[in-house]
Amino acid sequence: MLVMERMIFMGANTPDGFTGFYDQIQKNYNLKKFYVLKGPGGSGKSTFIKKFVKKLGSTQVEWLVCSGDPKSMDGAIMHDIGIAIVDGTEPHVVNSGDIINLWKFVDDGIDIYKYKKQKTKYYKLAYKYLGKARHAHNQIEDAYKGRVNFKEIDKLLEQVIMEHAINTKTNSQGT
Repeated sequence: MLVMERMIFMGANTPDGFTGFYDQIQKNYNLKKFYVLKGPGGSGKSTFIKKFVKKLGSTQVEWLVCSGDPKSMDGAIMHDIGIAIVDGTEPHVVNSGDIINLWKFVDDGIDIYKYKKQKTKYYKLAYKYLGKARHAHNQIEDAYKGRVNFKEIDKLLEQVIMEHAINTKTNSQGT
């Protein structure tokens, strides 16, 4: 029975390419074990991760959601048992930890590299369009410069914080 479950992104596709924080997991979490899956796309890494968590019976899981496919998991951190498992293949390369090699279960007759090359081509195109979107966003911001009253926004911010503080104090006193 899951007590705590949270979905987070440890990486993002940006105009500058993929950026991720997978290398921070070992540094920032108190882990007994850190597993790293290696294998091509479609080799069952996400399925392995989901089954692994379920079989271990973890009740406090942070799911690391794939930035390219939110239905796919790039990893899981199981806080209650001190274990993490991540997809350590490109673009979020992780090479330290206990490596689990799924490549050995992939049929040699499949031309994985042909598909990988095609996927890389389309991701580069996506990054290009993300760059165009960033440019449009910057133009919108530039258009608003000097037209936004930040002093009034700061006053509103203080008002909301004060209301929160009053509500918090009132709730803690049981009234």
